[in-house]
Amino acid sequence: MLQPNKLHISTKMSGKMLGIHALNTNTLSNVFCRHMNQTSTICGDCYSYRMLDTYRQNCTDLFQHNSDLLKHLMKWDDLPRLYTVDFRINAHGELINLNHLINVHNIASKNPDTVVTLWSKRRDIINKYQQQYTQPENQIHIFSNPAVDSIMESPPVGFDKVFNVVSDGTNPRINCGSRCRDCTIGKNNKSACYTLDSGVDCIVELRKS
Repeated sequence: MLQPNKLHISTKMSGKMLGIHALNTNTLSNVFCRHMNQTSTICGDCYSYRMLDTYRQNCTDLFQHNSDLLKHLMKWDDLPRLYTVDFRINAHGELINLNHLINVHNIASKNPDTVVTLWSKRRDIINKYQQQYTQPENQIHIFSNPAVDSIMESPPVGFDKVFNVVSDGTNPRINCGSRCRDCTIGKNNKSACYTLDSGVDCIVELRKS
């Protein structure tokens, strides 16, 4: 049962996210996502949009609950304690506003033993945040490149890594495909996304059909 001032943590992710806990928001109500879903970018074929609009409709209320909380600054005591080595922000959804990102910052600060990794396309929000805050050492920002088949080699300002999608399964640049928990593509067999010093800052995945 949802508690009014507490976030819902998704502990039963599926597919490549199996074993990773995540903090998700409602893609369907996010103004940025709704706009991007009408474009020719990867967002125009958004897996989250499809899932929440069809066979994962049962998650919509949970994720909307998170959206409603995260768009405002939350009290420290209401932020979750995390009991996992790595944690994902935005397996579903996108940053709503600067408050959302400040709450992520505070979650990372409250949980220094957990690597909190954020996927986002919101360069505007990240830039505002960087002007006011010092990113905790256990917080990673990954830019989710909206362009398909246009690999960005380096992340934009304010991001630590960049995630790309290609449509050709024979592309030799593909280095993402296993379950996140099993990823060892970084140096010393470290996860590319959930380790800042993995040595892999450009991640390339085959587009999901």
